[in-house]
Amino acid sequence: MVLELAACRPKDDSTPPCEEPPRVQVLLQTSDRANVGENGQSWPTKLVVYQLTGTSRLDQLDPETLKEEGEKALGDEFADKREMTAFPPSREKIELQLKPKVSHLLVVAEFREVLGSAWYATYTVPTGTKDAQCSALAKEEDPPLPCMYLAIDGSELLGGARPPAGFQLPEFGAVVCAAIGPAKKKKKAKPPPTLPDVPSTPKTPEAPSAPSGPSAPSQPTAPKAPGR
Repeated sequence: MVLELAACRPKDDSTPPCEEPPRVQVLLQTSDRANVGENGQSWPTKLVVYQLTGTSRLDQLDPETLKEEGEKALGDEFADKREMTAFPPSREKIELQLKPKVSHLLVVAEFREVLGSAWYATYTVPTGTKDAQCSALAKEEDPPLPCMYLAIDGSELLGGARPPAGFQLPEFGAVVCAAIGPAKKKKKAKPPPTLPDVPSTPKTPEAPSAPSGPSAPSQPTAPKAPGR
């Protein structure tokens, strides 16, 4: 009897949510002329990679404010940061685990000389990254990793979602940069169909009443005899 009861239980097809944080690769190429000093020699360049949940503060940033205030200058949109040093010349691959709700990366280079807006680069994380990587892990496959491409040349930091001019991707070896599309929108559950209203049964028409017969005429009264 116990076996029969167990067999009648419905299967639990639900799967636990994917708890793996999404990941992206940062590919950094530094030329032999980087962060040039007064005498023309190259210097190592300090880089800070900020994880952000939005970009409303980027238009208001300048290198001095960000250097002095750090993540405070990014307000509530700051999620995490990582510092590293780029040595000329070099090629480096950095794999980043993203914090929850992170949508953008901001990479800032501390150059000895600042040229326009070439002191920072931004990258928009594909919205389908987490779904694509979780799906691959569920199938026991290697998760696809999108790439942010960065190049330091002179006193300029260039890059983003596409390789800048002169970027030598083959020099990074067997690195695969996955193209991940936007996240699929979840379909809303359709409400159950409603049954049409059943029309009410028409009432049976009442039978017409029989016409009444004509009334009989009254008997005439006899005339009175004249008085004598």
